[in-house]
Amino acid sequence: MKISVRNIVMIAATGLWLGILSGCAGDSVQKEGGMQQREAPDAAYVILKSGDYVQDQTLYMRQKPSVASFYSDNSDDLKAFETLWKKLTNHAQAPIFDGVVIVVTAGSRPTGGYGLEVAGIEETEDRVVVTVRTVAPPPGTLVTQALTQPWLVFVLPKERREVEVVVSP
Repeated sequence: MKISVRNIVMIAATGLWLGILSGCAGDSVQKEGGMQQREAPDAAYVILKSGDYVQDQTLYMRQKPSVASFYSDNSDDLKAFETLWKKLTNHAQAPIFDGVVIVVTAGSRPTGGYGLEVAGIEETEDRVVVTVRTVAPPPGTLVTQALTQPWLVFVLPKERREVEVVVSP
């Protein structure tokens, strides 16, 4: 895959927009079977927010992970994202973004200490596959004794390729 000036500008603008962020921008580090794979620290994504407690408890009181995506150039997606953002965070104003926002939830967990992280991104000519990993608390760690619902919201640059998110346990 060629990195175009447009992609470099998008990555730089995203970094400036949100300040100094870890895990932003970079080129592919290995090639396997026609796919380029970028590890998370070098990937072109920006984490908007993550948490372990959903403000609207009726939203994610289930065991299975879920994924939703919203495109910045689709007004229906923007309205749906604003509604979901308020349910996740209890903030009325959703962040402004340019690209594709991905919202991943891990479902209900028995204690605190669980989270989600972007583990890697693979790209082909027609799609982007993002792997999100569930992180469990280390054994013996003191954790909150309450049900939690870990979630993660991140932005990918605006592209017209299909975006697939795989949540691994």
